[in-house]
Order: sequence, then structure tokens, then C-alpha cells
Amino acid sequence: MVFFLKILLAHFLGDFTFQPYKWVKEKEKKKIKSIELYVHIGIHFLLLFIFIGFDIQKYWLGVLVIVGSHYLIDLLKLYLQKIKTNRTLFFL
Repeated sequence: MVFFLKILLAHFLGDFTFQPYKWVKEKEKKKIKSIELYVHIGIHFLLLFIFIGFDIQKYWLGVLVIVGSHYLIDLLKLYLQKIKTNRTLFFL
């Protein structure tokens, strides 16, 4: 349970605390070509690395799956979202 809370906290910090609104707008504008998208994903990797306690050897596959799926979900959301679907995609 503690492990889950750590990765959940890392996720919330990465998405809400360490992602300025300006980055969100740049990602929406440039999509896959946005540097902010890759910095955002890098921040998620770094936060997971820190919250797991630098025990990356034990959890490297899980971290890779989490970061990779976060990237794919963010990318999919960027291409699918419209003004009417913003909230729905956010909660999904």
C-alpha cells in the first residue's frame, strides 16, 4: 500500500505541481514535437526514481511501464482532445 501511495504521489506532483500551465498549452499546440512533453515525462521518471528510494534495479520494469504508458496516454490525449472532451479525457 505504501508503494502505491508513493507512485500516486509522484504522479500527482508530476502532473499538477511540476507542470506549469504554459507547458500544457505548448503540448496542445505542438503535440509530439513539444519539448515540454518530453521534459514532463522526464520529470515523472525522476519523481518515480526518487519516491521508490533509488531502488531502481528492483522496480526498473515497473517504472518503465509507468513512464511509457504515461507518455502514450498524454500523447493520445493531445491528439484526441477537443474543447468539448477536455474534462472527459482528463478524468479518464
